[in-house]
Amino acid sequence: MIRGHARVPHFLFALSMLAGVSSAEATVGKPDVPFGGLIQDQDLSGEYLPRRILAPGAELSADRVETAAAPQQLVIQVLREVGSELQPVSGLVFTAASPSFGTMPATTDSQGEARWASNCSDGPRIRVRAQLKNSFFSIASSGVGGRPYPFVAEVGCEGLTRLIVKTDSDSGQALGIWQVAMRAQLKLQSAIGLQFWKRPVVFAWPGDGDYYTRGVVTLTRGDHWDVVGHELGHAIYDLGGIGSSEGGQHRIDECYSSTLALSEGWASFFSAFVSISSDDPDAKFEYMVPRRAPIRFETIPADVCAGEENEWRVTGFFWDLFDKNADGETVEQLFSSLWNPLQDSRVSSSSQAAKRFEIRGVMPRGDLEQVWRKNFLK
Repeated sequence: MIRGHARVPHFLFALSMLAGVSSAEATVGKPDVPFGGLIQDQDLSGEYLPRRILAPGAELSADRVETAAAPQQLVIQVLREVGSELQPVSGLVFTAASPSFGTMPATTDSQGEARWASNCSDGPRIRVRAQLKNSFFSIASSGVGGRPYPFVAEVGCEGLTRLIVKTDSDSGQALGIWQVAMRAQLKLQSAIGLQFWKRPVVFAWPGDGDYYTRGVVTLTRGDHWDVVGHELGHAIYDLGGIGSSEGGQHRIDECYSSTLALSEGWASFFSAFVSISSDDPDAKFEYMVPRRAPIRFETIPADVCAGEENEWRVTGFFWDLFDKNADGETVEQLFSSLWNPLQDSRVSSSSQAAKRFEIRGVMPRGDLEQVWRKNFLK
């Protein structure tokens, strides 16, 4: 037996430093103020040079139109072509520019369909329009005073019209952002409610980079779902007061400050929550950080900097607390169990977040430590 001072594991040391401190004192990070600092995510999208921004036209429209019979109905179906799959676009509120329809709106459902009873008294063709905006978010031109994009079409007064957009066209990118944001809205509504979402998020696209600041998510592309979800994650992190904010450059496989790593890692965890199945045994991001893509966070490469000062490992930590895949740990927490202890806490590190989980009784300390060691290697 080697005698001497036992080395205290980093996880236990971090928690022991907080022992004896009240819950409120232990978990308060920076004051509850608007998101500070510009989060520069060049490493995320692989963009290090200024981009030449070519904005779409004033209106967006379908790349392809198909029609079919639908007796006594006017049906619009909006679909986004992703590979060989046609994905329905839900939540678009269409109005018809026709006196016979008045101002009666119709909203696309889970199949991407909006419906009216047919009425051809104003002619055989009708112009329909949906603004890319709702109470929680909008997709607008990145120019000063940019307005939400409208998606428009001229359709028959009766029958089914399929409005199909390509993945990477102007319309496809705008509706790609819409799909991620709508999916996030619905999943959050189901998991925790939307009372915290007190300010609408503006997606400025196309922008000069990928970043978030003061209620605005700026994006270079709308078809990179994981990057869109990450930047929206920063906005949700801000709105929920999950953690303290800190600006600056960062690279996903390096270490920097625990505050910035928490902000970046949680934003990626949120992107995974929105778009990746919780039982996926190979959970990964497709477009994020091209030099390291695909970014797998079930098994993090050994050359990634160890410790809570690395965002990739922070993502893995939160994902392992949430996911249902058995990969050396069996913790399966609800999103609400990870959200509620952190809401309005503005913690400044993952160890502070872990302490809140322990104080609130989210899971036994042993389970928490197991997931910590698996991801941070300390």
